[in-house]
Amino acid sequence: MGVREVTRNTSEVFERTSRGETIVVTNRGKVVGIITPPQAYSPQLRGLIAQGAVLPPQLPGGSEALLSIQAPTGDLRDSAADLDDIRGDRL
Repeated sequence: MGVREVTRNTSEVFERTSRGETIVVTNRGKVVGIITPPQAYSPQLRGLIAQGAVLPPQLPGGSEALLSIQAPTGDLRDSAADLDDIRGDRL
């Protein structure tokens, strides 16, 4: 969204962010700012969002809640081997 559009439609911009949307603000095609919902993004999540790898969280708690989920521990397994086992049962 261009800077002029943001200034002309400020109420709409904040209404959209209150619903969880992030607004990228541009000036002559160059990104000059980002207006986000009131949540704290971690540096890791910010990078993934910038790459387009993930969408911003829209759940209460924001990225802090998302990043607080514990990753599984133990031996890493090859999911391809698991899929081969499953497919083998079908034959």
